[in-house]
Amino acid sequence: MHTRSTNSLSRSSKLNRCTSGISRCSAKTVAMITTLTRALTENRLEDKLKVYTIPRLLIIDETGYLPMDYTEANVFFQLISRRDEKGPMI
Repeated sequence: MHTRSTNSLSRSSKLNRCTSGISRCSAKTVAMITTLTRALTENRLEDKLKVYTIPRLLIIDETGYLPMDYTEANVFFQLISRRDEKGPMI
């Protein structure tokens, strides 16, 4: 879905073997929050949240590299809350 660096969690061969056959979504935190924040301003947040809540496993990479403003933290919290009800995250 998103470009990843070679040392990224989502490219880990061990992780790939452990999760083969499982629907999953992997994204860098910055790209994911940018997408969700844009969707919020366009009144499409509910639809975009489904992209990250439908797969059985969500892999969020590079969390913590950049600070978040209030709106970004809000959409990230909404995502984490919904994922917690649906399935595992790494």
